[in-house]
Amino acid sequence: PILSVLHGVIPIKQTLNKFKTISPKVIFAFRELCQTLKGYSFLTRSDGVVAVSSELYERLKAGKRFSDCKVHLISNGIDTDKFAPKQTDKAIIRKYGIGENEKVILYLGVVNRGKGILVLFDAFRKVIERGYKAKLLLVGECTRQLIRDYAEKSGINNNVIFCGTVINDIEKAKYYNACDLFIMPSCLFEGLPLVLLESMACGKPVIASNIGGIPSVVEHSKNGILVPPGNADALADGICNLLEQPENANALGIKAREKIIVEFNLESMINRYIEVFHKVADINNNLKAI
Repeated sequence: PILSVLHGVIPIKQTLNKFKTISPKVIFAFRELCQTLKGYSFLTRSDGVVAVSSELYERLKAGKRFSDCKVHLISNGIDTDKFAPKQTDKAIIRKYGIGENEKVILYLGVVNRGKGILVLFDAFRKVIERGYKAKLLLVGECTRQLIRDYAEKSGINNNVIFCGTVINDIEKAKYYNACDLFIMPSCLFEGLPLVLLESMACGKPVIASNIGGIPSVVEHSKNGILVPPGNADALADGICNLLEQPENANALGIKAREKIIVEFNLESMINRYIEVFHKVADINNNLKAI
């Protein structure tokens, strides 16, 4: 039997809209569309489909393309011992020349427009203009020169650090523990991002877009801050409020870790996959016996 895992979707309507003009976006949109249709075709031929967030799960059921017995909800889970609050790694602070009084704002993931990086730059510029001393660390692959150019045009290039990719979880945990805030400014759909779970498990206050499966983890003003996707003003306000109120930021971080330990731990995810594997195998065997 084949069990497929759906981590996210690319909105078809949003992708097709890019075809209205002839530009490099058309090539990118066509590639997105092909990947989406190819993935959908594979899902329909699978014996079971796992959605990693409740939002994705409801989407699949609402589409009525899959029977209820074929769709399963298994939230992503992480190792909360590996990703845990630890003392700030001074090596990272020294490596990037971060001042003693400067706050560290972290983004970890693919560095592109769909992930909201340009919106983050606009928000960060407002933060700097309001007089806050901070550095924005971007950890992840950045292949587009326009991203770097936008940072320079925004006048924040001296405060933005492109750190490149991180090769393992140990290094990722060091970056999480070196930051004061973790930001996820996605503009497109998100399933249930592992980096969000990891940063919250490290006890960091997070500010994330209210999109996709993110609200199933981040409860606004309880264990993090949710902002409308693509809204640089709201994102800037969220950053400034938490920088201004470190006690509140710390409290959000504590609640964030508690949420991950209880609901998004690795052991629960593994047990749930084993359960679903057995269920899918039993259904498959019963069909063959008919």
